Amino acid sequence: MPVSEGAPLWEPSEQVVNRARLTRYLDWLRDRTDAIGDTAGYDELWRWSVGSPDAFWNSIWDYFDVLGHRGGGPVRSGGPMPVDGLRWFPSATLNYAENALRCNFEMNLET
Repeated sequence: MPVSEGAPLWEPSEQVVNRARLTRYLDWLRDRTDAIGDTAGYDELWRWSVGSPDAFWNSIWDYFDVLGHRGGGPVRSGGPMPVDGLRWFPSATLNYAENALRCNFEMNLET
């Protein structure tokens, strides 16, 4: 089948969309904040993420239940994006390996 310029190559089924991690995040976010509307989708989430990056990244920390200490400081320091010296979660401490490997570890515990 020929593909025309600008035409999507693939669109997910409703079942795939409903099971997507992004859909679960949007549902979680709607339950906890009024940052996005009840019918918000990807476009609204994107606009919120670039318009309110501190709130967005704070919600990502919470949604993924990052293991570590968030600290009491700001989400970012050092100036506007993009800039050299910008630091994300500057007062946070965490173990990257613990967070990166925990999903696999937790799945192995369940089996």
